[in-house]
Amino acid sequence: MEELLDELIVDSADSAFERAVPYVGSIWYYEQKFRPRTVLVGVVRDQKQLTANLAGSFYHIPYQQIRKDCFYFDYVALYQPERTFGKNAGIYYYGSIAKMEVLKRKEITELPSGREELYVKFSVKGWEKLPQPIKPAGYGVRSHIYTTMYLLKQARELPELSLTSEAELRLWKEIRRLRKDIKLRMNHRYLSPSSKVDAIEFGQVIIKVADKYLHIGNGEREELISFSALLNKPRAVSKTILRMTKI
Repeated sequence: MEELLDELIVDSADSAFERAVPYVGSIWYYEQKFRPRTVLVGVVRDQKQLTANLAGSFYHIPYQQIRKDCFYFDYVALYQPERTFGKNAGIYYYGSIAKMEVLKRKEITELPSGREELYVKFSVKGWEKLPQPIKPAGYGVRSHIYTTMYLLKQARELPELSLTSEAELRLWKEIRRLRKDIKLRMNHRYLSPSSKVDAIEFGQVIIKVADKYLHIGNGEREELISFSALLNKPRAVSKTILRMTKI
């Protein structure tokens, strides 16, 4: 009984779900995480732009930056950079796209400019606030990134939006419940659509996802664990990680 209670305590929601009897919504449960990345997360330059975007229910971005992808978005989220928003930096607002237009910048009258450059203007049905803001955690957004609605609703920190595989997400969710000092290490400080997670770190432990294995090291030793073990025996993997922390 003590062992069972220990396993239940360290279980994530995913592990608990997978112990249950499958039901009709299970396909949706998995597919929603990594379906096409239809959320555009765009930078708002300053408070003036944020006010205009919120009041006018729109977001605009240079056409050249997203010309190959602009037809695939369902939602827009607004990233407020730390350099201009300070302690209010992060993602607070998102909205469902109602209409997309390619216009000259000067034709976007809600925020006047005389520029001739082509922009994409996304009109949104209405802005909504996230249940909790997504904080920068030492990172920023260069101009824009793409993510999914599942990640947007689940994320607490900006790097989480760049998780790209079930293994990365599952690992993150399993160990996030065990430690408060956990963080994602990205390959660049300023995120772009091509940004990737380099490692997960907490204390002296560094976990890298590569070649279908988790590389878990603490400066003294390293263990390799396959992705299949993570997906099929997540509690055992969590225990291995805890052992590496010398708790």
